[in-house]
Amino acid sequence: IKHEFLPIIIGQTFSDDLREVFALPTKYGGLGVFNPTQISNDEYTYSRTVTTPLIEAIKSQQVGNFVYPETDMDIFDIISEEMDKIKKRLRPMKNEAYKIQFDNVISLLPNTYVTNVKEAEQKGVSSWLTCLPLEEHGFILNKKEFSDAVCLRYNITLKGLPKLCGCGKPNDINHTMICTKGGY
Repeated sequence: IKHEFLPIIIGQTFSDDLREVFALPTKYGGLGVFNPTQISNDEYTYSRTVTTPLIEAIKSQQVGNFVYPETDMDIFDIISEEMDKIKKRLRPMKNEAYKIQFDNVISLLPNTYVTNVKEAEQKGVSSWLTCLPLEEHGFILNKKEFSDAVCLRYNITLKGLPKLCGCGKPNDINHTMICTKGGY
């Protein structure tokens, strides 16, 4: 993921610090590209906890098309409802763990990235990463546009940006975004 997948998405290599940022959920300023080696144990425990009602039903052979007359629900509806209750109960703990992870990542980041990651954490800022890519609504980004958007999100220098702008001034991300001559 770090050496092949993410460099292709971003269009360049990146630091270990940024890999930690990318592993955060989008609502915490990340890309939601989790590091499986870091989360596998916690996710296994979460999965076992959530699926406990299903596991118990299978062990006790309570599966089938039996409908409980008092609720008009079959066993699968009841199990699904129980699993939803467990997920709802665990969600605040999972969010707290992500918040702690976010704080740890922020404390280790160089100052050049901290402001951008904190801004990316704000409500609604990451919606473009999680929405469906529907062409009819203009939610489609090609590879270059997506790569540039990720670089802008984290203040990573854009690949292929000319040294001088068309207006004659030195070019960087900020100048490109505000130049009245059209950037690059």
